[in-house]
Amino acid sequence: MSNLIGFMIYFRKYRKVYERAIKSVQKEIEEYFEDTGEDFIHYIRGRVKTGESITDKAAKKKYDDVFEQMDDIAGVRVVCHNESDIEQVAAYIQMRYSGSIKEDKPIKKDRGYKAHHFVIYVQVLVAGMSQRTKVEIQLRSLAQDLFDTLSRRDMYKIPALPEEWINKMEDLGKTLEHVDSLADELKREWIAINLSTRLKDSLTAQAIKQIVKAKLNHDMTLPEAMNCLSNLVVGRGIEKICELESILAHDEIMLVVDSIYEELLERKADPNGKIIYGSFLYKRWETEENRKAVIETVKESIQRSKEYGQNILAKR
Repeated sequence: MSNLIGFMIYFRKYRKVYERAIKSVQKEIEEYFEDTGEDFIHYIRGRVKTGESITDKAAKKKYDDVFEQMDDIAGVRVVCHNESDIEQVAAYIQMRYSGSIKEDKPIKKDRGYKAHHFVIYVQVLVAGMSQRTKVEIQLRSLAQDLFDTLSRRDMYKIPALPEEWINKMEDLGKTLEHVDSLADELKREWIAINLSTRLKDSLTAQAIKQIVKAKLNHDMTLPEAMNCLSNLVVGRGIEKICELESILAHDEIMLVVDSIYEELLERKADPNGKIIYGSFLYKRWETEENRKAVIETVKESIQRSKEYGQNILAKR
């Protein structure tokens, strides 16, 4: 009890720490996806638990140390359009907060609740002082959010309900899960149809993901696709969807990249290697003389990367 009282004194005085942490996380997520132009998020909201809610939960859970044991005092809810969008936002959070993640797990409860939860550590400045605190991030699809909205007032967190009610809510959860699945399927089909009519359009991260999936049968994360986009546009001058399509459809170049990887790394090229080195070869593939020189350049580059990786491992 004394720990709880001490925490509540701190909470009333430093509530701004949690508010500032929420604003920081919310702003970073919003701005990242605005910058990438990817429409994955339907809405994003943040909240700080009330003092009453904190004391009720702490008493119910019998927490000895509220600071350490309660992870959701500061919370950010990100509602995406469907489950494939959740995967992309989750990949960004894993990349952005790498090393600061306390918890990263998909949640699926018997009663139908489903989401992806993160608990991250965030450093914020309040009154000139650096403060470290936790923020829980909940990722949900629209269908999952609808289930939580409908069920929360009637049964969520309430242990004793008629079995008939519980069964109906479980049925609702399964129905909405099916809705999510159909929405994902429609989105994939729409992207494929849309991509085929936009070959002369500029490359985007989403276009790269779709092309890599279609040509190389690989599911590239959004951060990987963003990094690839930067390398292609800035480093290689590859700016159009049709150019990337042509590179990955060039069987001779793809075979050359694979053979270099097998010679130097004893494995076939990964999708990123096929794209980056394939684009380098593609730009200089006009004459036999150019080909020999550029193949040697690629070999030297891969060899340097290999030696750099070996040196890093040796120092550990």
